[in-house]
Amino acid sequence: VSLPPVIVLLVILGISLTHRLVGPLERLEDDICKISEGDYSVRINLRKDDDLRPIADVINHIIDKLEKK
Repeated sequence: VSLPPVIVLLVILGISLTHRLVGPLERLEDDICKISEGDYSVRINLRKDDDLRPIADVINHIIDKLEKK
């Protein structure tokens, strides 16, 4: 059975979009878990165009303040 090219393209775009959304969330979760275990050397690094970047910046700022105490 052959799939129409449009369906194949939509599946590829869907997988790509899902990876772009879920990847940063997974990195954020992993880093927050490390921080919660007391590893304040962790910094959350996301792409500049990532929608979660402002949250990562705030968390990094909080870690900086905790390290100074």
